[in-house]
Amino acid sequence: MTIRRIASFLAVCILILGAFVGCRRIESADEPMRDTTEAKQEDNVIDLIGVDDDNYGDIEITTPYVDLHYPEKWLNYLKTEKNFDEENNVTIFASLDGKKDVELFTVHFNEDGETPLGVLDVEGESVYLAFSYAELKLDETWTQNERDAVFAMQEQINYVIESLEKETGFVPEN
Repeated sequence: MTIRRIASFLAVCILILGAFVGCRRIESADEPMRDTTEAKQEDNVIDLIGVDDDNYGDIEITTPYVDLHYPEKWLNYLKTEKNFDEENNVTIFASLDGKKDVELFTVHFNEDGETPLGVLDVEGESVYLAFSYAELKLDETWTQNERDAVFAMQEQINYVIESLEKETGFVPEN
């Protein structure tokens, strides 16, 4: 008798679970479909804020001296501008969903930067490294989530610095 009760109970549980899983709201043909493209793009940026960088790999930004590393989770929102002909630097930008690019920071391979990072030995040549934060110029039409994403991307200078400290021949500034 107890086996029959247990079997009946399990069958009822399976039916109830199936009802919850199988039921979903079906949009009426007369009801307009909501455009979720913008929300999905914004959600993607939000999803990355606060995510541990160790869950992702690195983006390597190649320079003549050393590869800079930036968290791969921002790959779709990262833009770089390399200028080794005149100024000897790499500028990092946030590029969110086709909106205006926002300059985040610049890594200088000379003494032009505001904050010294250290010296890198490249084949017997000492290359001075420094960085400069950019003053963020955010559009007032941006959502708070987009603004938060830009701030989070700017904070990744710490990731770049930590990766430089692991490089052979790099001596950090004291």
